[in-house]
Amino acid sequence: MKMYYLFSSGFLTIGIPTVRRPRSDMNYLAETVDSLLENMNDDDKKRVTIIIMAADNNVTYNADVAEKLFLRYKGHFNSGLIRVIQTNSTMYPNLDTVKKTYKDDKPRLKWRAKQNIDFAYMMLYSRNISTFYIQIEDDLMTATDFVSEIEKFELEMTKSNPKWFLLEFSHLGFIGKFFHSSDLDFVAKQLLHRYDDRPCDLQLGVIRIIKGQEKPIHSKTSLFQHIGWFSSLEGKVMPLLDDKFKDKTKMETYFIENALKGDNPPGHVFTNMVAATTLRQPIHAYDGNLSTYFWATTPKPNQSFVWVFNKQHNFSRIVSETGSIDTRKDIIGSGEFEYSSGPTLLTNGVAQCVNKSYKKMTQYMSGSMDTLAMATQVPTNVRCLRLIIRRRSKTWLIIRDLQVFFA
Repeated sequence: MKMYYLFSSGFLTIGIPTVRRPRSDMNYLAETVDSLLENMNDDDKKRVTIIIMAADNNVTYNADVAEKLFLRYKGHFNSGLIRVIQTNSTMYPNLDTVKKTYKDDKPRLKWRAKQNIDFAYMMLYSRNISTFYIQIEDDLMTATDFVSEIEKFELEMTKSNPKWFLLEFSHLGFIGKFFHSSDLDFVAKQLLHRYDDRPCDLQLGVIRIIKGQEKPIHSKTSLFQHIGWFSSLEGKVMPLLDDKFKDKTKMETYFIENALKGDNPPGHVFTNMVAATTLRQPIHAYDGNLSTYFWATTPKPNQSFVWVFNKQHNFSRIVSETGSIDTRKDIIGSGEFEYSSGPTLLTNGVAQCVNKSYKKMTQYMSGSMDTLAMATQVPTNVRCLRLIIRRRSKTWLIIRDLQVFFA
């Protein structure tokens, strides 16, 4: 007979590491915790423990996070449902000496090494609290009845594959990684042993194989979905959507309701791409309607989409997104984002910037571009903006609304 609750009366511990995001005052942690609580019933809350680890290098920031959480969720702290722990600078080695791997630059090497140590610390703290442990991130929404969904899948896998080591309830990064708590000590030691060797998600693949599970085991539907845009790594955006997420309608509604709304001055749009349908025209990529978009058949190298403003403007931030909201299909592959201050030529009575006047501003990452999140300086006196294809695509392309913000 299978024995549950080997360590306590708890079924599941949920680990949430959190740090400050550079170049942004955005903090999604409260939304994440709210989503967890809203999608647990009273019985779930008696069997679950949420551990939030404030792991920023700034101890004042960590203390502020802990205080705000306690004031917001005092009842859940008192019941034992929520706990907050903080890291200490003495637990880290000298991260300036991390070895160079995967051609990553120094900031990224230090960031991912610290992340490995953070995750190990969180697992070591959590190893004796519940029967199972799952780690998520601090910027996500949860699916309805996610605890019962986890329990149901765990029972199915234990029956069919009793020696499983790792179950995964998301296809994104380190989100939704589910372990027996009895294995956390081993995982933590492996992360610490090779903390500067490789990113945590790649490390986990090696650890899984060492433990005898050759292939990943994913639940049929994902139970966690990213909502955060800013990464804790400087210059990195996180526009990751999981097309396996259980509550797709909830996800789509959230992203439309919470989408950025820029100042967007008057202008025109032009493209030499071919529209895939008469219902998805170029104007839909600058019409102020966040639910519409331009849809092009497979774009070719050097084809472009251009936004031309009626006059020059100074912007503080520019955001451009491609691909469908729910599936992330039809995103731009190899594409760059350019700008021009002019000069312009009249084409059919409308001014367009001459081709030779364009200069590269940045490139798309995972189908998205955000100058603020990517630490990209926006030039002054912008008259035209251009998305340009650099290599042949294998898919069609969706271009959603451009958002620009006045300086």
